[in-house]
Order: sequence, then C-alpha cells, then structure tokens
Amino acid sequence: MTSYILLMLMGAALCFVAFSTKSKYKKLAQTGEKTEGTLEGYESVKIKNNTVQVPVASFVTKTGKAITQKTENSFFPANARKGAKIVVLYNPEHPHEFMIQGKKFTVMNTVVMIGGIVFFLTGIFLLLNYLSILHILKLK
Repeated sequence: MTSYILLMLMGAALCFVAFSTKSKYKKLAQTGEKTEGTLEGYESVKIKNNTVQVPVASFVTKTGKAITQKTENSFFPANARKGAKIVVLYNPEHPHEFMIQGKKFTVMNTVVMIGGIVFFLTGIFLLLNYLSILHILKLK
C-alpha cells in the first residue's frame, strides 16, 4: 500500500515540476525579454544521490549587463556543444532569472506532465484495487 501512495506522490511531484516550469516559461515569454546567448558549458549539480549536468549560459541584457550563470529551469539537450548559440528568456528587472528556450521545451514539458498524470492515476487505481480486495476479504 505504501508503494501505491509513493507512486501517487511521485506523479504529483512530476506534475508540480512540469506545471511550475511551464508557468515560469509562460511568464518570461509574456513579460520578459528575449535575447541570444552562448552555451558556456555544463556544471555538475548534485541532487540527492544523482549528479545532473545543468547548462551554463551567458548573455547580455538590453541594458548591457553581462550575465553568466547556470540555469536549472530549462529542458535543454545535454548533447548541445559548448559555444552553441541559444535563445534566452530573462526577467528585465531581475536578469539572473532566466530560462534557455530549447526547441523541444513544450514536448518535454508535456511528456513530464503526462508521465506524472500516469503515475498518479496508476497509484490511485492500484490503491483502490487493493482497498476493494481488503474489503472483499473482510466480508468473507
């Protein structure tokens, strides 16, 4: 039963991540600035027991401020080469808040959201099935 609840929680977490990333992307697309930048490389970030490669981007804002930093808020292919030109969406008031506009952002975000929904619904289905079996066994 615990595994079913964990499956539901994983699904909810995936949906939350996909939704919040999509919301931030939409906000930056509507109110932010768009500019061209350069992929400076990748930086390793340890998340729990896993090491993830996140892109490090550099770009110049409309006011001429140079920004170089990593961003975890993007669906960007890990096989892109250092020095590649990228499209950056950033908050003009806080240019350190930015996202790399990957070509497959919408597809990847949708896949993560669907995966989360499938995990969540599978967890609910298995939990309800388990509880109905327990109920039937108690009636006997």
